Amino acid sequence: MKKVLIIAYGFPPMSYAGVFRTLKFCKYLPQFDWQPLVLTIKDTPYHHKNYSLLEQLPTNVTVYRTSTIDPARWYSHRARLKKSKINMYSQKSSEDSVKGNVIFKSGVSKKIRKFLFNLVSFPDHMIFWIPFAVIAGIKIVRKEKPDVIYVSSPPHSSHLIGLILSKLFGKPWIADFRDPLVDNEYIVQLSQSKIQMKINVWLEAVIIRQATCVLLNTTSNRNTMLKRYHSLDQNKLITLTNGFDEDDVKDIVAEENQKFTITFLGSFYPYFKTDLFLDGLKLWIEKAGASTVLHRFQVLFIGGKNPEVESMIHKRNLSDIIHCVGYMPKKEAMRMCLASHLLLLILGFNKDSERIVPSKIFDYFLCKKPILAIAPEGEMEKLIRESKTGYIVTENKPGHIEKIIDDNYREFIAGRKVNYSPDWDVIEQYSARFLSKTLASIFNDAI
Repeated sequence: MKKVLIIAYGFPPMSYAGVFRTLKFCKYLPQFDWQPLVLTIKDTPYHHKNYSLLEQLPTNVTVYRTSTIDPARWYSHRARLKKSKINMYSQKSSEDSVKGNVIFKSGVSKKIRKFLFNLVSFPDHMIFWIPFAVIAGIKIVRKEKPDVIYVSSPPHSSHLIGLILSKLFGKPWIADFRDPLVDNEYIVQLSQSKIQMKINVWLEAVIIRQATCVLLNTTSNRNTMLKRYHSLDQNKLITLTNGFDEDDVKDIVAEENQKFTITFLGSFYPYFKTDLFLDGLKLWIEKAGASTVLHRFQVLFIGGKNPEVESMIHKRNLSDIIHCVGYMPKKEAMRMCLASHLLLLILGFNKDSERIVPSKIFDYFLCKKPILAIAPEGEMEKLIRESKTGYIVTENKPGHIEKIIDDNYREFIAGRKVNYSPDWDVIEQYSARFLSKTLASIFNDAI
């Protein structure tokens, strides 16, 4: 069996969306004659954990863990200590003295800490993992003699580990971008200067030119890179999407909710059009009558809680309808989705949204329930239409949301099943096993 060294900062027991792509590859690659050797960080107290995820790894998958230094942990820890001190001080002092002294000092120190944090955290704050990972990687390559090196990002600085090991040992290096580096609105918002953006452009160019092969998670991201590196061999850039694993739901027993339930799974980002969904929902409730639907209808937001979103809910008097559940293990979250009637997916309409296909859409495919998506015409809109898995709202019109909710709720009240007839031939192309087979073929070509 051939061996692949998989370098991934995020790996179980961490439990966030980016972890699952790597986990599923590790699970299924052995079926296609590739043994994964995983290089990642040691278990830390700073991430959500789900130790049961490790049970999905085959016995022949070896995981090597290293220490790391993360300035973000120090920054967050200092912020928590400062907040704690402010709370203690406020109990002993008047409100005016706290505003006049502690807050002012905190503001100055916060600027200093933020400056230092930005200074040492580009291209990202995981960059100090590189020396730990390179040292461990050298030992692993000498011991295990892998045939291929595969790096999953973000964090994008991880690719420098792959570059160094590839140059040292002459091994093919596959660079996998789960998210873009340069064409990423979230990273642009975090960037503090033109110099920092130039660092990102430089890093991307190094990765694209030095890697044996580059994987992109959407066709749009691949096309964007092809335009920027127009002299590059097109065969070097390959689209390999995210996917789903049927095993994630095979043991889950979920009885359909007695209330008509719309469920959102994941986190809210600033560019999401959450207000569009809330306005459409409010419009429908006003027409249907709040007292009529209160005991027959609910919306669940499962994932990281967002104070801004909770404030938007409160201002629209939707707190009795919408329940912000917070983070829960993926298996329990999937059970909640399986028991729902509509699954909500929000991208918003910013300039990057047309290129995004969030990984949660593939989890939604597993639930076999219609999807209500707020997104522009683009990658995700095309995928939902081709797979025939739901509704797309591509305009900022609450009335479209209101009609979709009303149509489905009426079917529910009448005791009828919502019409759901997806194209399973299309959906099957996104199974984790099929995608792992494709990745194994990429590895074979690389050697």
